[in-house]
Amino acid sequence: MDSHIVSFLVSNHPGVLYRITGLFRRRGYNIDSITVGVTTDPKISRITIVLCADDRLLGQIINQLKKLIDVKKVKILKKEESVLREMALVKVKLEKDEEERVKLIETIEILSGRIVDIGVETCMVQLYGSFEVINKAIASLEPFGIVEVARTGMVAVQRGDGTIED
Repeated sequence: MDSHIVSFLVSNHPGVLYRITGLFRRRGYNIDSITVGVTTDPKISRITIVLCADDRLLGQIINQLKKLIDVKKVKILKKEESVLREMALVKVKLEKDEEERVKLIETIEILSGRIVDIGVETCMVQLYGSFEVINKAIASLEPFGIVEVARTGMVAVQRGDGTIED
């Protein structure tokens, strides 16, 4: 099954996200990633879901989403026609050895990461990019000892002049 990105506009009021995730739960669909945020219109939120599904299953999901009264627009975003970003905060062990610290800083720079916090025994690195880029970056930091990871989930917008409204 392929990974698909579904972006949709919904009414921004309590219970909408619960009803949408309930639709997925009741039908046994798994959500790999979900992000929600208010749009320029405070009455509308944008939800982006990443899920693995075949074309038949994806069609069912889209049709069921469109039936929900709070769902205003639904669009499947193609990876090659969209800008996809995720952010991760990764807490990494900070060795006392100066050489190891230099290696860690060099690795973070290569990954285009940014140190956003330093403690006595750990540092926190901010990473951003596609799902694949984040996974590779986290794998590159594993040899230093990852203490904790928090990921935002995918946000996506269609490239060019097209919008979700089209």
